[in-house]
Order: sequence, then C-alpha cells, then structure tokens
Amino acid sequence: MKKKLFFTFIVMGFFQHCWSASSPSEWLAQIEHYMNASKTWEATFEQLNPNGSLYQGKFFLQRPGKMRLIYTYPKTQTMIADGSWLIIQDKENDELTTLALKDTPAEFFLRESIRFSEGVTVTDFSAEDGRLKVTLVRAQEPETGSLTLTFTQAPLQLIQWITIDANQLKTVVNLKDIQRDVALDPKLFVFNHPDFLPR
Repeated sequence: MKKKLFFTFIVMGFFQHCWSASSPSEWLAQIEHYMNASKTWEATFEQLNPNGSLYQGKFFLQRPGKMRLIYTYPKTQTMIADGSWLIIQDKENDELTTLALKDTPAEFFLRESIRFSEGVTVTDFSAEDGRLKVTLVRAQEPETGSLTLTFTQAPLQLIQWITIDANQLKTVVNLKDIQRDVALDPKLFVFNHPDFLPR
C-alpha cells in the first residue's frame, strides 16, 4: 500500500510539473509583454569584445529607436542610436562609424512594438537553470548575424545579449542594476559631431 501511495505521489508530482512548465511559445509571449511594458531602461553593463577586451559603462534605452552606451572604461568610446542611425565614436583613433539602425541587431529591441513573429526568425530557445535564452536572426537576411537575449525566469528580466556578426565575431553585453520606466534626458540621444572629424 505504501509503495502504491509513493508511486501515486511521484506521478502526480510529474504531471503537476508538466502542467506548470511553460511552452516556448508561452515564454516568448511573456518575454514580448515584458519587453513592451517599459519604454525606458537604464543599467550598468560589461561588454566582452571579440578580441577579448572588456569595456564597462552605463546603458540607456528609450523606445522607439533611442539608445546610448556611455563607456566609463575606456572613456574614449561612445555609442548612440538616435532613431535612424547607430553612431559609434572612437575618440582615441579619431574614428566615427555610422550605420543605418535598421541594419543592426539593436533595431529589434528598439522597436515601438517588439514581436518575435515580425521581421525576425527565432532559431533557438532554451529554458534551463533559471535562465531563458532566445536566439533570432533577421527573417530576410539571416546571414547578417544573430542576436541572443538571455533572461532570468523569476523574476523575468533581461540580463544579457550576445551579437554575432556576419564575420562570426561575438560581442557579449551583461546588464546589471537595471531600472525601468525612468525619466531620461532627451539630450542623451543627441550626437554632437566632434570638430576633429569631417562632416
């Protein structure tokens, strides 16, 4: 009798676990809701570059289209998305790189409305060890690279993104001290063109 009761509890526990577990589509819907719920974000970050160097700084985001990474180490780097362009300034080497925002991985999470079914293809999803990972590529140009977003499950929170470009170079950004729905100065997303660079 005891063995039967023990077996019954095991079976009930198994089905309860299966019932409470979310399917990938349910998780993706929850992630969409989480990402769309806030228009502004602020965090500190660490960025591991393809060459092994480590950058640190502050991250600001205002959807749609606006983002700024203020690097505290090294202080020579600045990255701004102004709604149309992603601008990367390297003061040490007097270099300025301008990319159409729509052609960069940042475009996905800077959208007005974030949907995994619009313009992107989810190529991988995992839910293990309290983490969710979603990898996606551009639906029409998957060869241009991928974006992997990592979240904690409880509470649901974005903690990392990984970009792999067309040359298979990987950049990892880890987020800390995340604040959402904060008031941000509009000047954060205005790029002041330096005098030492041609216009």
